[in-house]
Amino acid sequence: MRVPRGNIDVVTGGTLSRFRPRPACNPSRPVPVLEFHGAFDSVVPYNGNPSISYPSVSDTIAGWVQRDGCKGAATTTYAKGDATCVTYGQCRPGCGGHAVHDRRRRSHLAGGHPIPPPGCHVEGHLRDRRDVEVLSEARDVRRRPAHRRRGRRWYDPPAMLVAVYVTQVALMLALPLGLWWALRRRAGASWRLIGVGALTFVASQVVHIPVVYGLTALLKRPGAWHPPPALKDLFNAVILGLLAGLCEELARWVVLRAWLKRARSFRAAVTFGAGHGGCEALILGALATIALGAMLCLRGGAAAKLHLTTAQSDALAKQLAAYWSVPLYLPVLAAVERVVALTAHVALTTLVMQCFARRRLWPLALAIGWHALVDGTAVIAMARLGIVPTEALVAASAPVSLLIVGWSRRVLPREAS
Repeated sequence: MRVPRGNIDVVTGGTLSRFRPRPACNPSRPVPVLEFHGAFDSVVPYNGNPSISYPSVSDTIAGWVQRDGCKGAATTTYAKGDATCVTYGQCRPGCGGHAVHDRRRRSHLAGGHPIPPPGCHVEGHLRDRRDVEVLSEARDVRRRPAHRRRGRRWYDPPAMLVAVYVTQVALMLALPLGLWWALRRRAGASWRLIGVGALTFVASQVVHIPVVYGLTALLKRPGAWHPPPALKDLFNAVILGLLAGLCEELARWVVLRAWLKRARSFRAAVTFGAGHGGCEALILGALATIALGAMLCLRGGAAAKLHLTTAQSDALAKQLAAYWSVPLYLPVLAAVERVVALTAHVALTTLVMQCFARRRLWPLALAIGWHALVDGTAVIAMARLGIVPTEALVAASAPVSLLIVGWSRRVLPREAS
């Protein structure tokens, strides 16, 4: 791009905002400019990024308006759906024109970042491609050299990712409901036991979450003790694992001892555990549903109505970019994790139930220890290995949980005496 000699035919797309004109940038002839830019672009922020010397879109366009000698006021020449086109007229010869799609005016569109990943077309990044009729005429402006073209992927990444997220939510909601229905229909399980198990999980979190936040705030106070850096991950794993085990297993034991004195069978333990773990899956599924709905609305342009500050817009753009750039397998792993967690909840409940069959407390201690080991391993693996190895380690605990269920089945009576 040899700007001083005026060798630019058209400046278009996100490259316009990436291009930071030098003080000596005075083209020898007018430069037609067609600018596509997303109001919530997380790659090249619409409002600029001073830390990396990116000017805002408004400043960049104002610079080209000055260079091309445009005297006319900015007018909206195209508006449809979420797309708007602002045109500057009365420019020096060579920049005039009557339509946006003849590439003789400078325009910017509201939406996402228009530069697609390899193999995707530009219009695939717009919520409704019918909102921007000018795209079909603008393709030849940004056409890549033939040796750099790539074939279209077999899927549209955003659409496929939405489908995967929907599948994740459906599995997280359908798994506990299906298990409850099967227990009720096939084993004659009591809805009361399922409901009490679900309420027990809620009660355990009413204690668990404030304790975690309280300890975190306590350790952040000036002068508070901190573990050595080399032991920080291990310290967090031990503390968080023990807190989860103590809060949930003690809650199970208290409810079974105080309110469910007649529920002492293996079937009652499985039903109670299914209610406990199923409630967790439903809550997480509901939160995932809300998050998906919010991200779809924000991706569709609803964020433009929030009147956010520059800092808030940048933070929101980062969140959107992170949510819509995850690998396709991660939401599936999250759904599989719910299967493993539900199996663990059933196993832990059967262990706690053994306290009353054996009239001993060591099964409760074993349940707390197993819960702490699984959660603590997940914490330290996430910090040091990443998501996929962590999910693999958590999944490896499922066979042990199934062995615990089989052992408890031989110990606990099939029916309450």
